[in-house]
Amino acid sequence: MDQPTSAATLEALDTQRRLEAEREFHNRKFGEAQEHRGSSSIYELPRAAYRAFERDLEPLAKGADILEYGCGDCSYVARLAKQGGRVTAIDISDEAVETARKIAAQEGIDAHFAVMNAEELTFPDESFDLVIGRAILHHLDLEKAYASIARVLRPGGTAIFLEPMAHNPLIELYRRFTPHLRTEDEHPLLVKDFDMARRHFGTLELEYFTLLSMGALVFSKAPKLFKPALKALDAADAGLFKLMPVLGRFAWTAKMVMRKPAKG
Repeated sequence: MDQPTSAATLEALDTQRRLEAEREFHNRKFGEAQEHRGSSSIYELPRAAYRAFERDLEPLAKGADILEYGCGDCSYVARLAKQGGRVTAIDISDEAVETARKIAAQEGIDAHFAVMNAEELTFPDESFDLVIGRAILHHLDLEKAYASIARVLRPGGTAIFLEPMAHNPLIELYRRFTPHLRTEDEHPLLVKDFDMARRHFGTLELEYFTLLSMGALVFSKAPKLFKPALKALDAADAGLFKLMPVLGRFAWTAKMVMRKPAKG
């Protein structure tokens, strides 16, 4: 008589299926010629978030051991190395790693690259001063990911991530109509996912982006109007989130700055 499959075995099989699906999706993404996403105005909407993310990285990069947690054609390896960081980049997709490696080589950058499961980092404890990632956590088992990041961070180290959120119904409607742009298992973050992060790190600072600024899409066919409108609405968003932080749950993007407590 066949023995029933244990819960642990089922969980392991589901994890394997999920990771293989992620690897295959991103190998296709980086291995095939892709339409330039910048040609679509919707992908210009979070530009204020990108600028804020990059501003946070610069003062922390010099002399730091840095892990880029997920890489590819938007890799920050070259930028961080030029700012004085010693950079290692990983991704579950070998195509993504090769893409980032080629970009670094073209820039004359010396960095380390590895194909690796982000949920089970193989680096020794306390290997990095800074861990960064953009739009990767929402592809992962967050409990495992947070634990792995916290383990490899040195005391006093910082992790900075830019991630999409799941509470805005208009954005969720867009996602529903564009399933080919994402994987089956990805899960934009919920407020409760920030509470989980706080359990793994000493502090979590949040900054929200892209709510009112989605209105700039009205001018998507008029480039001369789109950029000024987006700039004005980005400023309005900044004021709104400062005045009413609770509305941050409806933003498209959140910047997460997590710090590991220093020893002593």
